[in-house]
Amino acid sequence: MYYGFKKGKNNTIEEYLFAGRNIPVVPVILSNMASNISTVALVLLPVEAYYYGGQMLFTSLGEILSSLMMYFFYLPVFYELKYTSIFEIVYALIIMYAAILAIIKAVPLPFYVLSSLVCLLCTTYTVMGGLRGVVWSDTIQALFMYLSIIAIIAITVSNAGGVTKVIDTANKGGRLDILNFDPSPFSRYSSWSICLSAGFFSIYNNCVNTGIIQRYLSLPTYSKAKMVALCTGLANSFIVFISVMVGISVYSLYHNCDPFLSKELDNIDQLIPHHVIKLDNKPPGLAGLYFAGILSAALSSLSTMMNSLSGILFDDFVKPLLSPECSNKQSNAWIKSIAVALGLIVTLGIFGLNPSAGTFHLYRTLTSLTGGLIIFVFAFGVFYRKANVKSVVIGALAGVITSTWLGVGSQNAVESGKIKYITKIVSIEGCPANLSQVL
Repeated sequence: MYYGFKKGKNNTIEEYLFAGRNIPVVPVILSNMASNISTVALVLLPVEAYYYGGQMLFTSLGEILSSLMMYFFYLPVFYELKYTSIFEIVYALIIMYAAILAIIKAVPLPFYVLSSLVCLLCTTYTVMGGLRGVVWSDTIQALFMYLSIIAIIAITVSNAGGVTKVIDTANKGGRLDILNFDPSPFSRYSSWSICLSAGFFSIYNNCVNTGIIQRYLSLPTYSKAKMVALCTGLANSFIVFISVMVGISVYSLYHNCDPFLSKELDNIDQLIPHHVIKLDNKPPGLAGLYFAGILSAALSSLSTMMNSLSGILFDDFVKPLLSPECSNKQSNAWIKSIAVALGLIVTLGIFGLNPSAGTFHLYRTLTSLTGGLIIFVFAFGVFYRKANVKSVVIGALAGVITSTWLGVGSQNAVESGKIKYITKIVSIEGCPANLSQVL
């Protein structure tokens, strides 16, 4: 909130949305990583690796692909046009839900109270600090994320008996069977489906995402923007790799006494927070560092959404209704009011989420509904010179109808039990006798 108190700093739309276009390179790289990977890496990806194996490693390929696409194709267009109008509120809502669900294991507060407090905190520093405050907050938050996840995997591997022991246990449990080319559309993961979906998801997150484009436009030169594009892909790939390794190493500890099957957990998404709390030989403060990382990741995603989307809604819906003589101060007040409203929407939206198939599955399903549409619209405009409004509208409507039918249908099928995703083998054979008796 420091930048919000600096006299005169956020009195213009240019400063609030683009930080005067003079943000340094390193904070933007870390901010991109914090906003894109966020709670998915700290909480959700390790759970997927634990229950479904290490195939999520192929997601790293998508991150590299998207950084190259950004470098060669999208960045030259967006940086020249200074354009940022894209949509992302669904992503922020799910990320906040996952973070609160994880933190609730360590904070003795009701879910609704904790959700409201976290969203209020994020809304406050976003509205006061603008993009400059968001980027520098993300930079600090990214450091928390990296430190926490690296510390957890190091201590987990040590407690499990070393790298060799972890690999041997994971291999016996099928967690390293990453080359699965099952063509069935009803399987949760296969090598080809992850490569394909990861590519499109990464392009959506890294190439046509409002908050990310906004950060590129905040850089002073085009050459620095290109440097950020490449470094962002590498940073995201690294954090994905580490996150999957966390899930596999945690499996080596719980391979014969699964916490969810043994009724220690109410939700599989609480696996990693539960593990951190019960981890032996951890240094003082590790649990606090991890939960700070989760909170930081969620705040990063939410602040990015509020800052960028408030500018979009103002430009597209509010500004045309205002008088041409409307001052910068009045416009800025409108944008900040919209940001507050978005924070309230996310807070209320969190209360309605309860995904039975896991938060990660819900995140991928709902994001695909908007992500596919956005990728088509912008890719069509970037790669096809004869694109026009009529063709874009027809293609977009066809895509929305098809993706909604598939996405909502698959989610309903999972909720009703028509589709069941079978996890890798988990066991409670090694659980204490009193625990087995309860089951």
